[in-house]
Amino acid sequence: MHKTVGVFYFSGTGNTEILINLLGNELIKNGSKIELIRIEDILKDNVYFDVNNYDLVGICYPIHAFNAPKIVFDFIKKLPRVKDKYTFIIKNAGSNFIEGGSTTIIKNKLKVKGYDLFNESLILMPSNLFTKYPDELSKQLYLTSIKKVQRIVKEILNGKMRRQKNSAMITIFTRVISFFENIGAPFFGRDLKVNENCSRCNKCVKNCPRNNIKMEGYKIKFGWKCMSCLRCIYRCPQGSIKPSVFKYAVFKDGYNLQSIIDNPDIKGEYITSSTKGKYSRFYDYIYKED
Repeated sequence: MHKTVGVFYFSGTGNTEILINLLGNELIKNGSKIELIRIEDILKDNVYFDVNNYDLVGICYPIHAFNAPKIVFDFIKKLPRVKDKYTFIIKNAGSNFIEGGSTTIIKNKLKVKGYDLFNESLILMPSNLFTKYPDELSKQLYLTSIKKVQRIVKEILNGKMRRQKNSAMITIFTRVISFFENIGAPFFGRDLKVNENCSRCNKCVKNCPRNNIKMEGYKIKFGWKCMSCLRCIYRCPQGSIKPSVFKYAVFKDGYNLQSIIDNPDIKGEYITSSTKGKYSRFYDYIYKED
């Protein structure tokens, strides 16, 4: 049961980072040694890692266009070849539509390098794009994720097989949507503008996972490597970064799940058996076993 686990993750607006902290704490409670490493730090050569030091390897990410973000595929390219390294995936999304898309694409790339993907899970978290969930629902999804992570830790430490079934149609759909997202994301980045509230704190420059933001003189410039992770928009202290054409896609008052989690006045009891309407789709996920 006592294992050394290396978890590589990408988090844009914070949802995955919150899950990763839950995962790490739960693994430690179960007697495991855990290393949590940001994928962007590896790609920027800021950290050293050796997958041979881990009994289990985990890859965690938010779903982008029914697929893993491009930065995750860049990371997989950099992974060394191994032999039969037990690997798990935890992905998160604001909806369970077709299980977040096909994992066949990422699964095959891992298999070529010797990573045996034996367990994969989808955790639902609050939406950070287009439709903002009520705070009570966001808190409830977080509280539910605690139970889901506990289940995941038991499974991976016991070697339980959990593989997502991917039909050919879902895999094709994922490839198509992901292809267009990869084309469109750089245009989203070029559409970003900085207003007069900008304090030139340089936080967006330092925090961009793709090194896509530069400070030139007194101006913030956006390049063509954006992957629409929204981190610069939601983590700007002044709220000064906004899209122009795509302004309908982001929340005007920002997104900060941690502030909702930390607010004791938000109880997280939004979905009940009597809930009707579009959010009733979360009932089974919240109250029924996987």
